[in-house]
Amino acid sequence: MKNKLELENSSGRTENAVLQDFWACMHLANIAAIAKDEANELVKEQHAGKDNKYVYIPNLNQLIGSLKDTYIDACFAHSKRQRIKRMNSVIAQIARAVIPIRPGRSIPGPLSPRKSKFHHNHKSTVNP
Repeated sequence: MKNKLELENSSGRTENAVLQDFWACMHLANIAAIAKDEANELVKEQHAGKDNKYVYIPNLNQLIGSLKDTYIDACFAHSKRQRIKRMNSVIAQIARAVIPIRPGRSIPGPLSPRKSKFHHNHKSTVNP
């Protein structure tokens, strides 16, 4: 979850900015968990009665990307009805992007990690 939310990628250098980014990521993680449960229910309903080879779940990367793009708009909608409508559309969008669970499958990781994962971070530099 930490890598998908880019928790290390801070938007500022001050302690307050880092804490705000941290708590915003934690809030997004909680909302993503709730949205994933809701989308799981939709996916189960859509695939019920079908003779599928695999069990399908929502794609977590798509879920977080969709939430990052539309969650704030949904929060600041003018009425409760609009907020519900926008969040339901996000859940429906997430339920359309599914991935199969393939038991017993493992993919080896990369041989060498990238030199700078989040190279646009605000990092303090020490002059030699």
